[in-house]
Amino acid sequence: MVFQGFPDIVTDGDLLGRVLDTFVATQIRHEIDHIIEIGLRKIFAAAVKATASPSAEDMKHLRWLKAELGSAVVGAVLLHTGPMSIIFDDNILALPIATLWTPN
Repeated sequence: MVFQGFPDIVTDGDLLGRVLDTFVATQIRHEIDHIIEIGLRKIFAAAVKATASPSAEDMKHLRWLKAELGSAVVGAVLLHTGPMSIIFDDNILALPIATLWTPN
């Protein structure tokens, strides 16, 4: 497996293991939809839920990822079908999907 543009992952066995564990876990759970590497050893996670009123329960997989990877997770967002933006107590944002194309 070649990770072009991600030489740090390839050369750091611990980091590669974490990324692979996260990838496999998300494929099994189908709950964390996107994991984006930002710089060295920093990850941003996003999940998408078909709910208009996200709850703390909807955040459980993002919370799990933050617990597993700690400070490597610099941000997490749950995109939902409702109109409200919510900041949960663990700094996970719940944002309307429309935020992606709506200015401000």
